[in-house]
Amino acid sequence: MGIGVVARDLNGASLAWLSRKVLRTGNGDTTEALAAREAIQLAARRGWKSIIIEGDCAVLISKLRAVDQDL
Repeated sequence: MGIGVVARDLNGASLAWLSRKVLRTGNGDTTEALAAREAIQLAARRGWKSIIIEGDCAVLISKLRAVDQDL
């Protein structure tokens, strides 16, 4: 099983990407969370202050949007 992250600028041009093998999580939501964490870490390493994370796990996206939510 693996995850992938693609970082794009406002025009859609690719800035960076990564892929990682991950252990089976038994849960697609957990795998989505791992991908989001990788995206956040990539942004931090690059010094990006503003990012948009897209995904198809509504629960995770909702938690990421909540300022006071403990992930």
